[in-house]
Amino acid sequence: MRICQLISTAILSAIALAIPAHATGVSGVIATQTWTKANSPYVVTDTVTVPAGETLTIEAGVDVLFDAGTELLASGAMHALGAADDSVRFLPSDSSGWGGIRIENADSSSFSWCRISGVRRLAHLVTLAGGGLRVVNSRVHLTHVTITGNELHAGTYPATAARDPHGGGMAI
Repeated sequence: MRICQLISTAILSAIALAIPAHATGVSGVIATQTWTKANSPYVVTDTVTVPAGETLTIEAGVDVLFDAGTELLASGAMHALGAADDSVRFLPSDSSGWGGIRIENADSSSFSWCRISGVRRLAHLVTLAGGGLRVVNSRVHLTHVTITGNELHAGTYPATAARDPHGGGMAI
């Protein structure tokens, strides 16, 4: 019993060290809002959806950390507004990766001075493109955006799935 308590304590301590205590958890369908540097990092604990008619604005200096398998879906508008000296970063919260950003049938969106990395996404053959950023039937303005270190897999599990050498980064 004592060993189980020690192991549990060690695991919880490791998790607490990985994500800052002041992190802001986000998930689900959100209304118009702004994510600020003061409340950064934002940890996506379950998929975040920006519905049509709503807007998500992300200020310079914000880190958005995604738990495994989560993603950001936008049918409304999304504006990630980094600066040359203070970018917006979309990263995994751990080494297992996340599901990427999908903007579909959305209002006009923009990304400036952003980094999108660490995506490890499974895809069906019909959506086999755009691991980091996928844009469908939407206008998106990109300026100084780095999309790197992303993977897209076809199949049921990343370790056994075939890796698609085209489209792990972005599909429009």
